[in-house]
Amino acid sequence: MTPRTDDSFSPTPGPPTRTGEQIDLFLVDLDAWAASRLDESELPTADRRQAARLRQPVQARRLLARRSATRSILARRLGADRTGLVISRLCPECGATDHGRPFVAGAPLAFSVSSSGNLAVIALSRSAVGVDIEIAGSRTRPEPQAMTEREQQSIASLSGERQAIGFLRLWTAKEAVLKAAGRGLGDDPSTVDAAELLWSESSVVTDGRRRWHVRQIAISDRTEETVVLALADDRGRPVSERSPWSVGDVRSPSSLFDRRPPST
Repeated sequence: MTPRTDDSFSPTPGPPTRTGEQIDLFLVDLDAWAASRLDESELPTADRRQAARLRQPVQARRLLARRSATRSILARRLGADRTGLVISRLCPECGATDHGRPFVAGAPLAFSVSSSGNLAVIALSRSAVGVDIEIAGSRTRPEPQAMTEREQQSIASLSGERQAIGFLRLWTAKEAVLKAAGRGLGDDPSTVDAAELLWSESSVVTDGRRRWHVRQIAISDRTEETVVLALADDRGRPVSERSPWSVGDVRSPSSLFDRRPPST
């Protein structure tokens, strides 16, 4: 699994969401953003210091690109200057403000950010939303401790490479749900059962407290590698499929697995 470098924010509950409101999904190629749009001087000192602590220059550059893209997208949506936009942080575990999930104080907006390799995805919504992205690699393996018993049985019914991709479908769904619920990334992912997402592109999943609509979103132009992307929200709102801010394209889901559970 790639290191968790995810940013999420769920706002204080407010008025009901307007009918027909959609979730805006932005897919960003971090290397392309770094080459053409990144201006490090526009980023806070804390972001630059965090990047400087990373050992590999490519990881540092991608971190700065993700922060830059997120800031640009939020500023445009909020009608604010991106250099003056204040993105605060709060750790749900210890209450510290130097790390943890970011938010824009007072903004009527929820956002969630995830990255893997050179790809980042940013989801914007009027209420709770969570997103997670993973690029499958040769070392991707199922992690039993992260799965429920039912999920382990479902994964075991798959063969070969399908087990690794199947596990990523479960993992991204779990992370998306936990982030939408506002739970810490240190929470046990085995408390969320997303087994239905092995056989369907969408499902209603509970985190023990609330019900979440989870969807697998297919990436249309990443033919050289397998990208798994899951999105969770509280009402199953429609998702925007394209954005002028995207480097790449997002399209409607396509099935990676048979739409049926394993035979017993």
